[in-house]
Amino acid sequence: MNFYCIRQGATADIQMRVSLLKHACEARKINYVDLDSEAIDYSQIPQPQHHDFLYNIGRGSQVLESLMLNKEVNHILQKLC
Repeated sequence: MNFYCIRQGATADIQMRVSLLKHACEARKINYVDLDSEAIDYSQIPQPQHHDFLYNIGRGSQVLESLMLNKEVNHILQKLC
């Protein structure tokens, strides 16, 4: 099982959230996959499978998120205020 965490860049706030998510995944024996939309090779985007999770950690990265979405993935939505 993979937890795909999409982000854009590496601000202090994003790094704090990444750290918390990594530790939560480690505690539950879930493979954490960090994907920075500013650095990823768009020709090599992973395709989440059944039982994988996809989470966009911030407001950026919508293009990468939309390219990774499929009917198999558990997509975690966040409410942005």
